[in-house]
Amino acid sequence: MKNIIKSMNVDWKVFKKLVAYNISFFIAFLLIFNIFSFITSGITSKLSANAGYDASKLTVESLKISQPNVGGLMFVLLVLVFLLIVVQMYNYSFFENKIWNIIFNKKTTFRNTSKFLLLNLLMTTIFSAMLFIIFAVISKFQGNLIKIGVMVFYLALLFCIYLIFVGYWAFGRTHLVIKSLREVYNTGVKRIDLTVLPLIVSIIVFIIVNLILKVFSLLSEMILLILSSITLVAYLAWFRLYLTNALKSVKL
Repeated sequence: MKNIIKSMNVDWKVFKKLVAYNISFFIAFLLIFNIFSFITSGITSKLSANAGYDASKLTVESLKISQPNVGGLMFVLLVLVFLLIVVQMYNYSFFENKIWNIIFNKKTTFRNTSKFLLLNLLMTTIFSAMLFIIFAVISKFQGNLIKIGVMVFYLALLFCIYLIFVGYWAFGRTHLVIKSLREVYNTGVKRIDLTVLPLIVSIIVFIIVNLILKVFSLLSEMILLILSSITLVAYLAWFRLYLTNALKSVKL
């Protein structure tokens, strides 16, 4: 118990940096999204004008009878959407990698950011497949079993998020993709005894924070959204440091 309490005592100077970079990520995310929205708004307007329909109601039949350049505009729109996804993924990878490099006092480079992106893609693919299989099994449940199944699914989702953070932690220490994937199992699963109590504490802290936020529920939606976002950012910064302290004894 003393070790758990001790690990909650994070480096507040580092904590402030993590909060700042978390906020920077959200600002960059919104800025990129708004830029792409501005660009695509012109294309969707042209699509509506060319097809004679609202862009959201375009069909294959309407495209066939529309002007020839509609197909080209649709292609450009799809390319832009793909680019938005790629840019946002790299944006997330840069800031998340930067945050873990701050924790472990390492430099952030294009190379290790790209490797972090690869790790993130691999973990997302693996855990998405696992969750899909669990969901497919649960969807066949009947009656009261479906409620238990939903609970199991949410627990599996939380566990996957925890394992992803373990992968981030391992990459922050090694900058090795395969090694980090192995540590997701070796540390995240086999050595869960190191983190099970800290995870329970983290959940309790999260519940308490949410209860405190309920006090401000009478505020305007915009102010409440900003307050909730800042609180979430601070909580995630604290959780990263708390997890790092809990895994301090692990040798990689």
